[in-house]
Amino acid sequence: MVLIKNLLLRFQLSLAEKHSLGLDSLFISRPEMLQKDGAELKNKFFSQETSNLQITDKRFEIHDSQAQVFFTVKTENLVQKMSLSLVKYKKNWWIINYAWE
Repeated sequence: MVLIKNLLLRFQLSLAEKHSLGLDSLFISRPEMLQKDGAELKNKFFSQETSNLQITDKRFEIHDSQAQVFFTVKTENLVQKMSLSLVKYKKNWWIINYAWE
């Protein structure tokens, strides 16, 4: 659970700081496992003010080597419900997909 919370914190910081490489490093590097990369996230969040970005209302569902994280992203101009699909690979959790609610 701590590893997933750390991944979510790095996700939040990457969006808030518009750090493209940081965001990309959270996605699994195995193309056969990746369902969606961070391009859509960058288009949505990097084009607006994100200095006060917060992730709230977090809920975690963990099943062995897979997990879902449900949360709300809040900025000054946006309130967006999201979910991340994660997979555990080589002792680390990685994003393989995300969705807007």
